[in-house]
Amino acid sequence: MIVLIGSASNIGESLLEPLSKSSEIIAFYNSKKPSVKKMHNKIFFEKINLKKKHNYDSTFNKYKKKLSNSKITCINLAAVTLDRLLLNISYKNIVDVFNVNTFSNFLITKSLLPFMLKNNWGRLIHFTSTKAILGDIGISVYSASKSSLIGFSNSLSKEYGRFNITSNIISLGYFNSPMWNRLAVQKQKNLLNDVPSKRIGNPKNILNAIKFIIKSDYVNSSVIKLDGGI
Repeated sequence: MIVLIGSASNIGESLLEPLSKSSEIIAFYNSKKPSVKKMHNKIFFEKINLKKKHNYDSTFNKYKKKLSNSKITCINLAAVTLDRLLLNISYKNIVDVFNVNTFSNFLITKSLLPFMLKNNWGRLIHFTSTKAILGDIGISVYSASKSSLIGFSNSLSKEYGRFNITSNIISLGYFNSPMWNRLAVQKQKNLLNDVPSKRIGNPKNILNAIKFIIKSDYVNSSVIKLDGGI
């Protein structure tokens, strides 16, 4: 069983069918339901607004039987960005960004941990970005919300590693995503100057990293960079 959060993004959609070949999937989305080439009984869609306080326990209880008897991998791709100087950011902006980028990770993980503990197995895969860690002009709140996941993941790895539950971070560079596509063409060209290969990443690299983490029980408390060498 795989829980894929933020599955309506370009990256999330690209992962659904490859991952469903070997697992059942609960796919969370906000407004736009992810599209798959053919519908089948291995992908279950759940519409959730991650900006609002949500009782994830009740959502997962719908799948209690499946989750209680499955090896669970939680992949949280959900992200909102805010390209604005701190002086021009409202309190509501800050709360909205942290609700999706940070607090949803906390609460979803908390809801899934009892099932992972029962099964004595779990994979927690959180996503941040190289720019979030390095920082840049206009992304102070986004950077804070995403880079905080590193400390969160490191602590989880130490709390639950003895139960065969690992927690790792995948740090992304530039990929085909709504955030990337919103940028002006010149801005995209300027950013790609930081990448030795001068191109955005292929989602297949993300899929390979996810499979690596799932199979590797000794990979724990790691930050795996997928950024082309920024």
